[in-house]
Amino acid sequence: MSKEFRRLSLENHQDYYQLVHAAYSQIETPGVSFQAISASQEEMSDWLVNVPTYGMFVDQVLVACVSLRLPWGPQPGYDIYPHIGRLATHPAYAGRGYASQIYHWLEAEIVVKQLASPYLTLGTAANDSRLVKMYEKWGFQPQFEKQLAGNTHLTLFFKKSLLKNGGD
Repeated sequence: MSKEFRRLSLENHQDYYQLVHAAYSQIETPGVSFQAISASQEEMSDWLVNVPTYGMFVDQVLVACVSLRLPWGPQPGYDIYPHIGRLATHPAYAGRGYASQIYHWLEAEIVVKQLASPYLTLGTAANDSRLVKMYEKWGFQPQFEKQLAGNTHLTLFFKKSLLKNGGD
């Protein structure tokens, strides 16, 4: 089994579109409505052009993805630090730890080594206890909740210190 992590390009737009829609359509938490589920192919292509998005390929098949919303980009997070977005695993590959693997690869190889960011942020549905627990397990600390336009759920924002001493 070969495994590869790399930045996605427009060449990957169809596989990316299918993965994100398949993954987000599997969310069963009542009242959760992530905007990615309703994104068109054109919007997904624009996302790939404007937001650094990375894929995990197993035997040359895209199985998981994650985006890094940068403070200076068109889709910044809530703070001045890089922000995780659209972390997803194709349902056919769920339960194999691929979301964790691509997230930890992104944190180590891109956020720490290339960007040298001291912190990383993300947001998720406050009422999706499975995701909240997963992000807390990965070292993220809850910051605040906010109702975002277009979502039916409250978004819980997190921040993680990447400093060796743990930061604040």
